[in-house]
Amino acid sequence: MSLFLKIFLWFWGAMAILGLSLVAVQITSHDDPVISLRSGMMADLPTYGAIAVRKYEESGDAELQKYLRRIEERAHVRAYLFDPMGKECGDTRRAPADLRDLVYKTSTLSVQEGDLSAKFDFSTLNGLVAQPVRSERGTYIFAGAVSRTLLAATRDEPQTHVLRVASVFLITGLFCYGLARYLAAPVGRIRHAAQRITSGDLTARVEPNRFPRGRDELTGLAIDFDAMAERMENLVAAQSRLLGDVSHELRSPLTRLNLALELARRGDEAKRAAAFERIEREAARLDALIGELLALSRLENGLRAENLQKIVDLSALAREVAADADFEAQNAGRGVRVTFSGPDTTVSVRGDAELLRRALENVARNAARHTDANSEVEISLAPVKNGKDGWVLRVRDHGPGVPEGELDAIFRPFYRVEGARERAEFDRGTGLGLAIAERATHAHGGKIGAKNAQGGGLEVEIWLPAPK
Repeated sequence: MSLFLKIFLWFWGAMAILGLSLVAVQITSHDDPVISLRSGMMADLPTYGAIAVRKYEESGDAELQKYLRRIEERAHVRAYLFDPMGKECGDTRRAPADLRDLVYKTSTLSVQEGDLSAKFDFSTLNGLVAQPVRSERGTYIFAGAVSRTLLAATRDEPQTHVLRVASVFLITGLFCYGLARYLAAPVGRIRHAAQRITSGDLTARVEPNRFPRGRDELTGLAIDFDAMAERMENLVAAQSRLLGDVSHELRSPLTRLNLALELARRGDEAKRAAAFERIEREAARLDALIGELLALSRLENGLRAENLQKIVDLSALAREVAADADFEAQNAGRGVRVTFSGPDTTVSVRGDAELLRRALENVARNAARHTDANSEVEISLAPVKNGKDGWVLRVRDHGPGVPEGELDAIFRPFYRVEGARERAEFDRGTGLGLAIAERATHAHGGKIGAKNAQGGGLEVEIWLPAPK
């Protein structure tokens, strides 16, 4: 049974039971309608009869007829007055035969037995009533026929109860249908989207904005589902792209290794030495590439929260990275220097020290490879709003820069700018350094970006939040 049907039946059952209970209480709390009508007429008949007799004795038939018409308009009873001789008073009115029979019986009882109580006959379609009224001239009989409409209403009471019960079921059913649909529709959309993702369509989304509900729990679930689906699609796409890039990157050093091995087999001693040197370089490159891939995979799969909660001195870490990068740059023989400027005091951020070190090292090494010969790579650390909003690390080189349209692309794995930033064989990196720096920065809740600096060169900014 579907969730919609379960919700609908449970709500409908509960509301129907409540509605039927109210109808039952209403029915059982009322007296029989005919008895209620009879009781009400018994209370009013003596008064109506006494007034009618007085009107007739004092003013005659004309005033009596006016009074009887007012009774008919107000009480929905067609009234008549019979004198002590049993003759109908008034010139234009004529009582029905069954009412005359009831008047005769009532008159006989009142004269012979002194019974002045009202007499009723509800067995006919018209309800009949007769009330004896004593006067100095004798005993009058005030009689009436209850309106067909009023009597039919009392007799149709069971049908009215059936209509009430049917109305309860209909109204509660419609309300519960709308409520069940309101509650179950988002779940159905989430399930449909999940089935599409299971079948391989990673573009499936719930799109909660298409059913406006406000910010309730089901809308929040739909938003979280879409975020999860977006993350899954990005991860799968990134893995597919990375797999293709890795295959391409591994093919070149493996090809060179095979060529070097072939030369080592066929060449003389000098060629063998050069081939073995080439093999050593390619093996080191493969080892570095595998290490970078493992680091990137670790970042793509996420880090444990406890690894990012340690306090790290960002200033000390940046100084160490700058010193190491300067040492490597000087040994490269291009006359490049790496400098650092920043506060001498402790700058605290929360995170993984080794991961932050790797991110900054990759940016610094990338800058040292691409800066012009005999130039300087500048690493600086500065606060944002006195450090309350975090700290910014800037790494600037003095190379040819990057085309504006490719500034975001340089953080993709294995992406290389064509032309100006391509270097000789010894300048080549793994193509993963900036991608690792980006993932590491995002893992710490920070941001990374690149821009072309004034006067030439590329400037990479890393923003990290202050600890809370």
